[in-house]
Amino acid sequence: MLVLTRKTNEQIVIADGLITITVVRVLGGKVRLSIDAPRAISVHRAEVSGSDFGAAESDTELTAVSGVLVPGSTASLLKELVDA
Repeated sequence: MLVLTRKTNEQIVIADGLITITVVRVLGGKVRLSIDAPRAISVHRAEVSGSDFGAAESDTELTAVSGVLVPGSTASLLKELVDA
């Protein structure tokens, strides 16, 4: 697992720019994110998808954002998924 620290308006780029996550706002223990991804890539909060992505390890409220899980999650695999 990779853990990154970002401030408001800073970004995380995934798969050579295919997916960009921007921290829009941090307020009182909540983080608002903007996710720019191709329509072919499914993005859901873990509690909505019914999966155990990013389950909280404490009683702290956690909103997780998850994308499609691709074995070997490389940029080329994601691009193949988008182009399909």
